[in-house]
Amino acid sequence: MSLVARHLEAEGIPTVILACARDITASVFPPRAVFSHYPLGNPAGRPGDPADPRAVIGAALRLLDV
Repeated sequence: MSLVARHLEAEGIPTVILACARDITASVFPPRAVFSHYPLGNPAGRPGDPADPRAVIGAALRLLDV
């Protein structure tokens, strides 16, 4: 997804990657990324806990707020 984000950014479309695996995501230098310490497949938070996705999505939106 980071490679797609880089392409979209080059076309003027802002992106934010939600990721759990910092080392893998960072290796392709995404323009913006929010890293969480949740199991792979749950980058927005734990299932069934509405506070987690709110916090992660909030952090992602703050990255876009320039």
